[in-house]
Amino acid sequence: RALRQVTDPASRDPRAARAALLLEKIEKRWSATAEARAAAAEARGRLDAGDMSAVASFDAVLATAPFLEEALLGAAEGRLARSSEGATDDVRAALELLGDLLLRNPRSARARALRASAMLRTGDAAGALVEARLAADLDPAAHEPLLVAGQASLDLKDHDGALDLFRRSLDLRRTADACFGRALAWERQGSLGNARAEASTLCEEFEIPPRLDRDVRALLARLGLEYEPPAPPPVPPPGPGATEER
Repeated sequence: RALRQVTDPASRDPRAARAALLLEKIEKRWSATAEARAAAAEARGRLDAGDMSAVASFDAVLATAPFLEEALLGAAEGRLARSSEGATDDVRAALELLGDLLLRNPRSARARALRASAMLRTGDAAGALVEARLAADLDPAAHEPLLVAGQASLDLKDHDGALDLFRRSLDLRRTADACFGRALAWERQGSLGNARAEASTLCEEFEIPPRLDRDVRALLARLGLEYEPPAPPPVPPPGPGATEER
């Protein structure tokens, strides 16, 4: 609906598109008070009729919706998910949504982590590093901000910083992303022995996600290694009384 608002020559007001996007998220995914539902219905009717006063009605929805933060986060996550498929305009839209949220709640760790990820996609590694560190400070148990901060440090050629951030992420949760990040940091630092050891751990311990497959194979080729997926766990023998299926 929001994309139609933007592309329709009769209605190019970005405020209306943004209102449509968030109203759709609210209506589909979150319950609300009776007042919020009534305001949403009114805003929807005005928006569908092309009435720009829908934006004012939308403000009434926000004022009565305790779920606002989740709604904005959900909308931003949806935009970022689409941006991974090549829709770069969605990154800017996500940054706008997250900026609005952080004006209301500057201590939202999740919003700062998402904002860091979006900034990294725009090439703003320095800004992404600042936001990711803030997110990690606000939620010390979350490993995702440390992954973003590690990648930002790699982009800024701070290899020691990247190694530390990826290690801290692994301490919280062992992921292929963090292990791959450390192998890449060691390689870029020129420590090929450590890079091979980390890459071997990556291949032995983790199943490589499809989004990393190409990059991992390229790294292994540069290091003179071959990718051997982890062996599947052995199938237990059938129990007593089990019948063989043809």
